[in-house]
Amino acid sequence: MMWKDLLKKIKVFKDLTPEEINLVEQLVKERIYKAGTKIIKEGEPSTEFFICLDGELIIQIDVPGRGAITTRTIGDRNIFGWSALTNIPYCAASVVTIKDTKVLVFTGAELKKMFENHPRTGYLVMRNLIDVVSSRLQDIRFGLASCITDHG
Repeated sequence: MMWKDLLKKIKVFKDLTPEEINLVEQLVKERIYKAGTKIIKEGEPSTEFFICLDGELIIQIDVPGRGAITTRTIGDRNIFGWSALTNIPYCAASVVTIKDTKVLVFTGAELKKMFENHPRTGYLVMRNLIDVVSSRLQDIRFGLASCITDHG
């Protein structure tokens, strides 16, 4: 299937040229997960980067003494598994499907190799990835502040 039009609409790929989108498209695979599937498990090696095409997922962290805490719900055109594009060796959170979900999957090592061979593409993707990660960290910060205020 051709993914060019969709990839251009994903935040991390939005600044890429048509030629660069072609490079990215060559590395993508499609998968479907049933509701309740743990796609990523916190603490396991981070090897894959994902884009949610259709569905809904929750991102959870394990809090000692409290269990799994949901930090975010994500849906269509959202990314997850971004640790696979970094030097972080393990997944920082778990990702579980809430309903049947279709995703695009990239092997992190393949994307990073492509970035090495095409530095401009790698720079743009990683720059945009930082924007996404920063936004999510800001959301978590506000959530933590709210919890402290509610309990303080």
